[in-house]
Amino acid sequence: MTKKSITPKNIYNSAYKFLLKQKGVTPEMIQKHLQSESVKPDDMKIIYKKFCESAQNRQMSNKVNKSNREVRHQTRL
Repeated sequence: MTKKSITPKNIYNSAYKFLLKQKGVTPEMIQKHLQSESVKPDDMKIIYKKFCESAQNRQMSNKVNKSNREVRHQTRL
């Protein structure tokens, strides 16, 4: 009996085989979960727009969190 070394490829192959042995699991189902859910933009305009949206959301989250803390504090009084 030969001892296999633990490599990412061996782990992937073992997990893939294990999943295929499960009832109702198909190779297509596994592939669906391995694919990224988001499409990465290749245009700098889109990247910049998404960056600005993310920064704006981040700024708003601070205001929302502050507002929530104030409401919780007032309800305790």
